[in-house]
Amino acid sequence: MSTHHRPSQLIDLRRACPTRRLLPASSIAYASRAILTDPFGYSDALLHGPDLGPTPLRQEVAVWLSEFYRPNAGPITAERLCITGGASQNLSCILQKFTDPVYTRAVWLVAPTLQISCKIFEDNGLEGKLKVVLEDEEGLDINSLANLLALEEENAIRSANITPVFKSRANYPKIYKHIIYCMPTFKNPTSKSMSITRRRQLVELARTYDALIIADDVFDFLRWGTDAENTKPFPRISDIDRESQGVSDGYGNAVSNGSFSKLLAPGCRVGWLEGTEKFVIELAKAGSTQAEGAPSQLVSMFIWNLLTTGTLQSHLSDILIPVFSRRFECLKHVFDSILSPLGVRLADSSPIHGGWFLWLQLPDWCDAKAFSEWVERDHNVLVACGEMYQLRGYSGSSSEPSRAIRICLAWEEEDQLMEGVRRLGDGMRAMKEFRSPGGPMKIQNILKS
Repeated sequence: MSTHHRPSQLIDLRRACPTRRLLPASSIAYASRAILTDPFGYSDALLHGPDLGPTPLRQEVAVWLSEFYRPNAGPITAERLCITGGASQNLSCILQKFTDPVYTRAVWLVAPTLQISCKIFEDNGLEGKLKVVLEDEEGLDINSLANLLALEEENAIRSANITPVFKSRANYPKIYKHIIYCMPTFKNPTSKSMSITRRRQLVELARTYDALIIADDVFDFLRWGTDAENTKPFPRISDIDRESQGVSDGYGNAVSNGSFSKLLAPGCRVGWLEGTEKFVIELAKAGSTQAEGAPSQLVSMFIWNLLTTGTLQSHLSDILIPVFSRRFECLKHVFDSILSPLGVRLADSSPIHGGWFLWLQLPDWCDAKAFSEWVERDHNVLVACGEMYQLRGYSGSSSEPSRAIRICLAWEEEDQLMEGVRRLGDGMRAMKEFRSPGGPMKIQNILKS
């Protein structure tokens, strides 16, 4: 039994949510007043909106994305965009419109990944079709995915799975054979970014096997590091698909699924999708959209105001990026001095950083689940255990993140973040004292005591 005195203040390095002071409440309040007191505009915000979303917001998002990404294929147009109820809600709409529970062979997830996304696929009739491809240094194991896709296609042909079963072509003109779901930039939980070469390879693979790549691109805007301000962001997978269109049915093979929830506040359930014009029009025909019009119409108009006034852009450049950059540097400093000597290493070592997370690889002797329970009980600090991102029960290659933990830099302030890492170091040293040939069992017994 440890004799360590447990600190009274909880430090939460697990919660994936911005610190309350970073929530732009006053800016949103100003935007809401501006919209709702406009005698010529308030009715547009309070009535049903067009299925594609408010045209002014689509136009403004097109300009904003064009200025940020500077895509090789030229400026982004509003016709390539629709407004959504956030990335998760829109993922479900995509599956409703473009997949069939039988004809769609598989959903490919890059492990480790969030288990909650699995529920969205299963709710849309794809239970039993979720498969795993491992992450490598460039983002995902492209050769492994190619082999697995070929095998699935062979199985589909052998079983005569050549046409959608539950979706008619009249109402669902495009059904994809495969779905590839990924977070190409600053991925949750590992914070890795997919290389440009790997993005191009993935697009070519998707075209070969009639797959749709759904890319969660929300963390692209939260980037810092060596010359980050002067470095053009990686092209999105949807940008690569657009600039190199080959023979196509017009729907494309990649979409960008974005959300304002990570950029403004989790409660702002508004997002955008960018894809081909044909894809966007078909997506807007989802029953839940056509029944009531554009999702989140009211808050969409607030966000339009935030974009047109430059408030959202300033919130990112003047508040979020400087705060998160400082927090990252503080974490990196205490990591180098405390955790690195104990054998812990950072999974990502790229010069440009971003997003909310650090993925820490623990020493071979240290089990992540036991360690997370240990530091929660004895040191009052919460971390996300790697097992939370382990996709058990799904086919394909299986990841084993049993030696990893995730730290989120969004919730706690700098002092708490550094103190949290110090506690992790104290916990690891204390846990190491109990190492023995039967160490893991001994530690579990202590945790139960």
